[in-house]
Amino acid sequence: MKKLENIISAIKEQNLKYGDQLPSPASTEEINDLERKTTQIFQVELPEAYKGILSQTNGIDNDGVMLYGTKTLPIEGYQDRFISGLMAANEEWKEFAGYLFYAESDMYLFVQSLSDKSFSYRSRERFEDVIFSTEDNELFFEIILNLSLGENSEEEYSN
Repeated sequence: MKKLENIISAIKEQNLKYGDQLPSPASTEEINDLERKTTQIFQVELPEAYKGILSQTNGIDNDGVMLYGTKTLPIEGYQDRFISGLMAANEEWKEFAGYLFYAESDMYLFVQSLSDKSFSYRSRERFEDVIFSTEDNELFFEIILNLSLGENSEEEYSN
């Protein structure tokens, strides 16, 4: 988890260079409420790594990567930009039943299979194309955070 905290710190520093900042941390109540909803609707518990990220920042929108928060929130300093909440985003992706979506970018979708609980990131244009798959939730969220820092993880993490 320390590795994820370090990446989030780097994202915060990157944002400060441009006069932006990450959202405030989600409260324990917000995280617990989201976990109740995902367990009830998707029959899956929120990954510990994701809960840890939310306890530091309630979502991320950086370098074209959006990691969903506990709820849809405006991005500070912008009137027309928002970070999607996990439940709202998954409403938009409901045509892909069988997956829980945690993040997206222009090129990728970051999901968890509801059947085998594995995590993967996939081509946004061809969802059936799995670029990387893992059982390790911390590694999965590390990839998302690294991509939001502008690092190309496709070469490093491809099956």
